[in-house]
Amino acid sequence: MPLFSAYKENKAFVGILDLDPANSTDQMLTQVALNTLSFVNSRVDMLNESAFRNLSGFYLNVMDGGISNDLINKTLKAQQIDPQTKFRCAAILVTTNHQPLLSNHLLEQVQQLTLWFIKEYQASVIVFSLKQQLVLLINDEQNAQHFLTALVEFIQPKLDKQSRLIAGYSYSTLPLTELATIYNEAAEALALSKNSPHAVTIYRPKYVKELISLIPQNEARSFVERVLGGLVGGVSANEQLNLLNTLYGYFYYHQNIAEVAGHLDIHRNTVIYRLKKIEKMLTLNLDDPEQTQTLEMAVLLWHNQQSQK
Repeated sequence: MPLFSAYKENKAFVGILDLDPANSTDQMLTQVALNTLSFVNSRVDMLNESAFRNLSGFYLNVMDGGISNDLINKTLKAQQIDPQTKFRCAAILVTTNHQPLLSNHLLEQVQQLTLWFIKEYQASVIVFSLKQQLVLLINDEQNAQHFLTALVEFIQPKLDKQSRLIAGYSYSTLPLTELATIYNEAAEALALSKNSPHAVTIYRPKYVKELISLIPQNEARSFVERVLGGLVGGVSANEQLNLLNTLYGYFYYHQNIAEVAGHLDIHRNTVIYRLKKIEKMLTLNLDDPEQTQTLEMAVLLWHNQQSQK
């Protein structure tokens, strides 16, 4: 016979041997036993939910930087977690076609199924909630891709047909004092999962071009004008373009003059002449590492702007 529970995902049952259904005393004692155990079962559900909310509050404070590293480490030790342990962070979310905000019932359903799955398979995973997401901290020793795929395959059939469970997880593995960093990676991977046929997505570290494209256009334009503005005065637009393309090739081919000359189909002496002219016009020294770094960033931003045009 089923017990009443606060969450239908936490099903529990009672089996009674040698029950005489026709015996009123047996029926009464059975009902008393069911009522008592149902009350205890629901009370345990409520206590677990309260503990879960407290745990969520702790990790949200960690993410916001509201707790010192010393206190974080002390709390982790109290939870029998080595502060040096590294974790991957995963964020899971239910998306639906018909409602922007999920019902509390749906959120509770996913939460309870996730907690049951972790407990059942004794996975080294910590869970807390953030708005309408569940955040999972997966021990570095655990295979995150395998675990999340299995979790999604377990939960998805239990949701209605219009709901889709997706997950994104971090590329980095870091101690929990760096939770904000790995959560940001997980959140970005989760955003990619929304438009992906795959339910589970790992964060992909960005390449230089992608990072450059994230710089606001007005800031990029101001930086380019400040660093490369000296190439404008006194030369034609065509010569300016030649100088900038030579400079881009100079950095792209790791300052190899012969490679630059071959790419631009000009003599190597022409490359050297242009570089010396650039140094004079911008009043800088290409042998100075700090000046070269600034110049290379400006040239990459300029080249990105040209590609967008």
